[in-house]
Amino acid sequence: MYFCSFEGCQYKCKTKNDMKTHEVTHNKENAPFKCAICGHGCFKQKDMTNHMNSHNNIRGYVCQTCGKDFVTSSSLKRHEKTHASEKIFSCTLCKFTSNRADDFKTHQLRHEGKLPFCCDEPNCKYECVRIDQLARHKKTHTGDKPHKCELCYFASITSNGLKKHMLTHSGEKPHICGRCEFTTNRMDILKKHTMSIHTGELKFRCNFPMCGYASVDSYGLKRHTEAMHSEDGIKRQKKQEERIKKLLLQSGFIEFNGDRNISPPVWQFRREFRIDFQCVGDMGKSNCAKIDFLISMPTGLIFLEV
Repeated sequence: MYFCSFEGCQYKCKTKNDMKTHEVTHNKENAPFKCAICGHGCFKQKDMTNHMNSHNNIRGYVCQTCGKDFVTSSSLKRHEKTHASEKIFSCTLCKFTSNRADDFKTHQLRHEGKLPFCCDEPNCKYECVRIDQLARHKKTHTGDKPHKCELCYFASITSNGLKKHMLTHSGEKPHICGRCEFTTNRMDILKKHTMSIHTGELKFRCNFPMCGYASVDSYGLKRHTEAMHSEDGIKRQKKQEERIKKLLLQSGFIEFNGDRNISPPVWQFRREFRIDFQCVGDMGKSNCAKIDFLISMPTGLIFLEV
């Protein structure tokens, strides 16, 4: 078995010749076939034909199970494995399961914090586990959006993005929740809805002490970490807390500095109050979080997180 020598690439094959052909693809600048629309390079005419089909939204390979269509037969075969009932790969650190070895390896890299592909644009901190994700991300810097809507000014980096957008014009919402009346035009939104509303599967939890934040996806957790726990995020939060404190004092409230285990008297407030709670679907697991302000009013207590 031959393994690709490029860092972060998980490609493997059985022959040395196939590996040489693959490793050349890491240098797209020397590709003999160039796309006139977006500049994408290919080393085979067949690959360029498939690429042009993605621009023209020609997707001739349709899944017989769910109706999703694809540009290439290999993409369809890869997708069809997701419908298999048996998931032979199970993560020992979370509930992730898959019947594809490449997806499972990619998932494990996220747990290990190994994001081998980094954007080289100045001041950009984007990192990812796959080279195709990096190539797609780099288009956000160039502003290259070759897939354009014929009904409005929308343009997308990918043909799939344009396809999702077209559903907003038709009003079609093909993805239906099996537990309530919720419908949407995007499968990812349906998954987030199911996990957050029905199953309580908030798999991505913040590891910072006294933070009870949890999200249904890694993007939500990353956005939370940057906003709340980064150096700039902490400074911004403290500035907001001082502004709230000033407004409370101007409104006649008094800051309570007494016993940390009891609530403040009426018309007083306390900073950084700990609460214990349990999320739906946590099966008895208790969580704790730090609330920025506990405000005592005649009508009851107000928990305020800035």
